[in-house]
Amino acid sequence: METLKSLDQFRELLEIGYEINFNLGGKHWLVEPDQQAPDSSPKTVLVSTDQDNLDFIARFKNIDDFFNYEIDGKKIKDNWQNIVITDY
Repeated sequence: METLKSLDQFRELLEIGYEINFNLGGKHWLVEPDQQAPDSSPKTVLVSTDQDNLDFIARFKNIDDFFNYEIDGKKIKDNWQNIVITDY
């Protein structure tokens, strides 16, 4: 497990195309390139990996939309210091 050093670090991992498992707000999440989008598309998917919320999927047209998404009332870009990466 590691904490993010910066929001830019998180952005770089997403732009490269990593699948990132992380904890935020006491929940487990997976963010990855959208498998249904055309190749080289910037589209991103956020999936809850918590047992009680396995059907949750949010799709974003780009990484900025993902960073503006709110989890527990806070935008991801404003809450990145609390993200703990568990795997990528």
